[in-house]
Amino acid sequence: MEDDIDMLSDIPEALQLRILSCLDAKQAVQTSMLSRTWVSLWTKIPVLEFRRLSFNKLDVFNTFVNKVLCRRDHLAKLDTLKFIAHKTSTQILKSVFDYAFSHGVKQLEASIVFGGNIAWPLSVCDSLRSLKLVSWSDRIKCPFLQGSTSFKNLTVIYLKGALITDVEPFSGFPMLESLTLLSCGLCNSNKTLRIHNLRLWHLIISTGMSCMKLETPRLRFLKYRGYDFPKHEGLSVLETLVIGYWGFYNRKHIYKRQEKRVLEDLLFFFSGLHNVKSLTLYSPIALLLNFYPDELMKRSSPFRVLKNVKMEFPVHCGRALDVCDDSCKESAFKCVKDYLLQHVPDAEFTITLLKADEWYDDDI
Repeated sequence: MEDDIDMLSDIPEALQLRILSCLDAKQAVQTSMLSRTWVSLWTKIPVLEFRRLSFNKLDVFNTFVNKVLCRRDHLAKLDTLKFIAHKTSTQILKSVFDYAFSHGVKQLEASIVFGGNIAWPLSVCDSLRSLKLVSWSDRIKCPFLQGSTSFKNLTVIYLKGALITDVEPFSGFPMLESLTLLSCGLCNSNKTLRIHNLRLWHLIISTGMSCMKLETPRLRFLKYRGYDFPKHEGLSVLETLVIGYWGFYNRKHIYKRQEKRVLEDLLFFFSGLHNVKSLTLYSPIALLLNFYPDELMKRSSPFRVLKNVKMEFPVHCGRALDVCDDSCKESAFKCVKDYLLQHVPDAEFTITLLKADEWYDDDI
């Protein structure tokens, strides 16, 4: 074999592009030095990933982003764009988003740290299928949620640190199937956030918003943690429920009246959830129910087809349970078990202690 044979040139271009798509933009550009045929290959990759941490200086990063966008093959399709820059400028962010939308991006992800009064610079994009926007500092406004019909093919929305201005922001997304809201807020805290969508089936919420209503008749999966429980008009097909409460861990710091109100709100939230098959209770919910054994004995459980119930405690919150065997743990929460499994005594019931990295997961 001759020395000048370019082995990399023998790889089919489709495979070359797939390899480069696994790299961030800086690494992909650097591959241009590997082979004659790879000199401009990076300009065609369907995945663009900009990472600020790959650069020592912000101005160098901004210059690099602009050059990549200018030199890309404008006929090449762009499936995915990721912009992970904990520090950048609003001008660069807008340039990146505008480029993505004008080139038919299907998946867009941005993670930033911004201070001040800014908004996510989203515009019309019917090609977009998945959107993930994360703010690590101040909440960022999302004007694209205001009765939008410009994202008619969007199926996944993930928002962290978003400031929502419309009280019914998701009804304008006809194909929306999965929604995640973490640490989001409503501009007018006295209003009720209505999550109204006829197609939505997967919903994750972890928020301090006090008033929320679910109008999601096809919802099958709900993971929720907040200071109040959302109202709903019936979740008749809900199959999986994971529920927590941001309120209390230590009963000594709770007023009895407040505690009883939370219990009533929780039991009201449970009403109508006849189709739930998998139920997970985080420790505040399990402890709240356990505080009122006499009250639970008077109630009829709404759960008719449960297959399994899990109660999950963080290690620091369940040291007393840590020394118990499984039967002892179940005995400590017998009233809760009896209530939940009232109609399905053969359903599986488990109590688990989770490590810190398992407990504080990013999705709840």
